Amino acid sequence: MENTKVDSENNSLWYLLGLRSSLSFRLTLLFLLPGSLSPIFIDRADFGGSFLLWTGLILLAHSGFTVMILIAGKLIHGNRDNESHPIATLIAFVFAQSIRGSILGFSTVFLGFTDDPKLAFRILSGGVFISTVLSVIAISIAVFDQHSNLVRNLENKTSELAQLRISMDTRLQVAAKNLREYAQQVVTPRIDKIDQLLVALKFGGNKDIAVHEMQEYVETELRPFSHQIAHDKSIQALAVHVDTSEKKLELPKAINLSQSMRPYITTLLFFITYAAAAQRTMTFVEALPFNVITTALLIFYFVTFNKLFGHREIPLAIGLAMGAVVFGSVGPLILFVESYLPIEIPQNISGATVFVGLIYGFSNLGYTILTSQRTQLISDLTVTIENLESTISLLSQKEWLSRRQVGYVIHGSLQSALNAAVLQLGSTSNPTPELIESVRGNIARALARVGFESGQSYSFEQAQQEISKIWAGTIETKWQVSPDALEVLRKNPATSECLAEVLREAVSNASKHGKATKVEIAVNTEDSVLVLEAKDNGSFSNTGKTQGLGTKLLDDVCSSWSLEPDLNSGMILTAKFAIERN
Repeated sequence: MENTKVDSENNSLWYLLGLRSSLSFRLTLLFLLPGSLSPIFIDRADFGGSFLLWTGLILLAHSGFTVMILIAGKLIHGNRDNESHPIATLIAFVFAQSIRGSILGFSTVFLGFTDDPKLAFRILSGGVFISTVLSVIAISIAVFDQHSNLVRNLENKTSELAQLRISMDTRLQVAAKNLREYAQQVVTPRIDKIDQLLVALKFGGNKDIAVHEMQEYVETELRPFSHQIAHDKSIQALAVHVDTSEKKLELPKAINLSQSMRPYITTLLFFITYAAAAQRTMTFVEALPFNVITTALLIFYFVTFNKLFGHREIPLAIGLAMGAVVFGSVGPLILFVESYLPIEIPQNISGATVFVGLIYGFSNLGYTILTSQRTQLISDLTVTIENLESTISLLSQKEWLSRRQVGYVIHGSLQSALNAAVLQLGSTSNPTPELIESVRGNIARALARVGFESGQSYSFEQAQQEISKIWAGTIETKWQVSPDALEVLRKNPATSECLAEVLREAVSNASKHGKATKVEIAVNTEDSVLVLEAKDNGSFSNTGKTQGLGTKLLDDVCSSWSLEPDLNSGMILTAKFAIERN
């Protein structure tokens, strides 16, 4: 049993035939009516018996048929979905019909109607006839399922997109708040311990223990935690939950009948159906003239109607009525024409042609209804999915930036405050209470920035004062900020905060890696960008271009940046920031 998955239009019907739904209870339920035609109109006419008796025989035979179909479905598909086994499905149809035909045949013998159950016809020709009808029903079910899935997916994705757009800002704020609170909960206990050591230092505590504690905390805990905050998505997830749509059917306002007029496929199915039915009283050769003429007339009939309808959109009710007339009348019209031709018409064909035509007709019309809006549905679903992916991506980017922001604050502000404290305390053998209080204040303010809510007023002047104060006595910071740049920073609080974090990282790296004692900072505007230049007098043996959070910070928030050695000494950091002109 091969696993066939064909997406091309030519093989789509073959693929649909082999799906799991073709061997489901729905198929057997829909087949009950067409499966009753032959026993009611042919067997009952030949053998007699009450209508109630034949209804019981039909239900008995259909029960055996249903059991075989369901067993075949389990054997072929198991618990697997979205697999197509068309050949195995056809074999299952023939086998299930052989059970059904045998029950009907032996029932006629058991009831004394005949001595010949006609098993050859019921199993072989009847199997072909029934399998053809079952194939049409199976494809109709599969098309309905595909249409239902399209409608349901479109409803779900549209709802998901709408809810996500409405709640995006709120969800981002909640996620960012939770992240900041989480970071504070992790960092605060250790900072409190360091603060206790600093308080003890004012009263004769061991300075080396306090300095070592700060150094150890920065290297072994704070730096790894800042990376975790910036990168670990498991800390805070932004799950999207929506109610699942159960919508299955959406009727179009108009249909295109030419989509259901499939002359060659329909003619082939009619030919197989009539040829198989004729075998009850005639051989294939005897019925061949009828089948050949029927085939030619069918093609002419459908091509004519196809040309007549063209690609016109017809209101649904009118289209259904016209389609039913087309397919229901095809058989009788062909028989009427052939009655004037010198060919023998097989017995028991006249009545069957109307029913067979209606079966194929309603299947074709159902196919038309469900596929008339398929192109538009697929287009709408594709656009909705693209919009949803874009919105989710935007939300993820903002959430990622929020996460990185918290990580950068920990890495920049808090780590810079601790590094500065280590240098300030380490530069004196007997730190004064004033120095200790200043260090404590700087660390406390840096810790408070971990919980700083994005969107609150945070001016560049405030960041400038904090940076100068933190590194006072260790690194001299000289500022040159143009009035135009200052105005731009006031109007772009996000850019202002990003610039401040870059400066904290630059000063910290200049002190730690380059042993600098002075940093000259210039901020100007150039066209539509903000330009930062930070020049230090440290060593340029270490460029500071480690693959740490500092480099990633520059990559993330700057439109471009460079870090080059100065001709005289030290390093020059040049960074450009995109700004929004109001």
